[in-house]
Amino acid sequence: MIAGEPGIGKTAVLDAWLNGMTGGLVCIRSRCSPEQILPFEAFAPLLASGRAVDTTDSSDDSPSRQQLFDRVAERLQTMGDGQPVLLAIDDAQWLTPS
Repeated sequence: MIAGEPGIGKTAVLDAWLNGMTGGLVCIRSRCSPEQILPFEAFAPLLASGRAVDTTDSSDDSPSRQQLFDRVAERLQTMGDGQPVLLAIDDAQWLTPS
């Protein structure tokens, strides 16, 4: 985790680190925004191909949240195909409004 005050270059550090990664690693990059419409919208790139998952119910024990997590885990495993997978989410504080 890279933490610090706004504007000090956390994204630049992440970009430089990710650009320096070498073979044998699957890197998936996503970004959160305070303007995002759906909870956990940062996971959309992982779910772009495949069945839709309803994330409108944001209670901790809701089936839709569990479906989302299961689907993300499934996609990460498939994308890695035996290789390590790095999921880098910039501005994760905006991942969900709660």
